[in-house]
Amino acid sequence: MTFAKLDHGIIFSSLWGLDYHVRIVFVTMLALKDENGFVRSSFTGLLRASNVLANELSEALTVLESPDPDSRTPDHEGRRIMKVDGGWLVLNHEQYRTSESEQREKTRLRVKKYREKINDVTDVTLRNVTDPLHSVSVSESVSESVSSLKEGGCKGETKTDFEIAFDNFKIMRKSIKKPLTKMAEELICMKLERLSEGDESVKIKILEQSIEHGWQGVFPLKEFNNGKSYRSIQQVNRARNQYDNVK
Repeated sequence: MTFAKLDHGIIFSSLWGLDYHVRIVFVTMLALKDENGFVRSSFTGLLRASNVLANELSEALTVLESPDPDSRTPDHEGRRIMKVDGGWLVLNHEQYRTSESEQREKTRLRVKKYREKINDVTDVTLRNVTDPLHSVSVSESVSESVSSLKEGGCKGETKTDFEIAFDNFKIMRKSIKKPLTKMAEELICMKLERLSEGDESVKIKILEQSIEHGWQGVFPLKEFNNGKSYRSIQQVNRARNQYDNVK
């Protein structure tokens, strides 16, 4: 069974100003036509399909087979159907087929573009999250971070590993339908500063932790190493540095 597209423009055509039974018969024939525009039916069969009176069907066929000077389609002098062996031929069938094909092509391109966009976002997210992290500088102080927040959030002039991780976090938030506002970005940056004690590599690990679990916020690291939490190891390293400085 073929699909008959009914263009909404039909209600503005000269056909729509004709008697109701003429419109019913033509729409019925559009529904019955095959891929070549052929309506295989007898007068009796078309009478049953259109559900009109016999004299109404005869009048409708006469009108549809006659020229229409007001028709928007100049082909065939405005005639809409032609009697052929075994039934009727819808004369402007190719116009309908062209319209349907163009619409299908537009839909195909729109779906293709959407899928490519989704694949690009997924590829960037997975690549940046799974790639090994480069060594990072941890010399940035709390005061510098607060200053950067006032100037525009977590962004700097050049992309750092931390900024890449933060971009990935924002992409994850969009994917769960919870995009970050400007205020939320600043609050999360301040919380990252507090949780990491200024250590940029810790900020990155905290962001990756939230991305991996799909968390909306940032939280202390849950990693463990030989039974000790990351925070405990960090405190031990800081104490050793202080001891070395005293020596």
